[in-house]
Amino acid sequence: MRTTFLVAATGLAFHASLAAQVGTWVQNPANGHYYGLTTQMSWTDAEALAVQIGGHLATIRSAAENDWLATTFAIGTECHWIGLNDAASEGHFVWSSGEPVTYTNWHPGEPTNGNGIEDWCHLGLPWTGPQAYPFWNDSPNGDTSYGWVCRGILEVTNLTPAAYVPFGTGCPTPDGAVPTLEPVAGELPRVGTTSHLRVSNLPLAVTIPVFVVGFSDSTTPAGYALPFDLAPLGWPGCEQLVSNEILYWTITTTGQADHAFAIPAAAPVGFEFFVQALVLHTPTGASVSNGIAARVGD
Repeated sequence: MRTTFLVAATGLAFHASLAAQVGTWVQNPANGHYYGLTTQMSWTDAEALAVQIGGHLATIRSAAENDWLATTFAIGTECHWIGLNDAASEGHFVWSSGEPVTYTNWHPGEPTNGNGIEDWCHLGLPWTGPQAYPFWNDSPNGDTSYGWVCRGILEVTNLTPAAYVPFGTGCPTPDGAVPTLEPVAGELPRVGTTSHLRVSNLPLAVTIPVFVVGFSDSTTPAGYALPFDLAPLGWPGCEQLVSNEILYWTITTTGQADHAFAIPAAAPVGFEFFVQALVLHTPTGASVSNGIAARVGD
């Protein structure tokens, strides 16, 4: 009996820069925007994460929005970064979103620009007490002047929908069939769930298909451009479409194989990764599947 072999590990690793946890997204019914809290981090890291997923740290446009944020996120022992800052020009506060400043709610006596380094603003002064949460304070980037590390309130106008999107074309097996990589019906890469990708059209011969997972479809860690021609490796007509940070293997005798991708709750909405199957045939050569672009959604 001829056997097809695939080898797979479990789990999915994410770039450290993208692994910051964002909690459950909450929609403000008044403006339709979505808000989520990061883990503890600096203002600039929180803003960078917000930009990466298509938003900014929260912009507060009115007392009603400030009250909604306080009702939704107030924790007496925490402070939460908002987008207001005067990093570019001392005393000239702007929103990171670029919107005009139409409302402020400073704690009495603030802003102070303590020690000349307080350019970054947050809700809540936990050293003062939970009653101070609706008020604003300026702090250094990172730890506040009182040693607290704030979390960021991220704001996006739309959540990125989860999606698997095929791209590129594969090259045929020695029997002439092109391996097909596709999602299992009804399964999408949503935060905190597990979904499956399936490679099929495999020959019933001894093969070693490898799920190649990368975080780019344009470059690799080595710096060479994609798609990469695999002809020099003895695979004429085959192209590597994704970078190869992670490899997964499993075993099948059915001409197809599934691999489960567990999307951690720590994965940011909007995060993208890419998958392709490279299929080694013993002893008759190799074939390659199409690629899949996966976008993590809530």
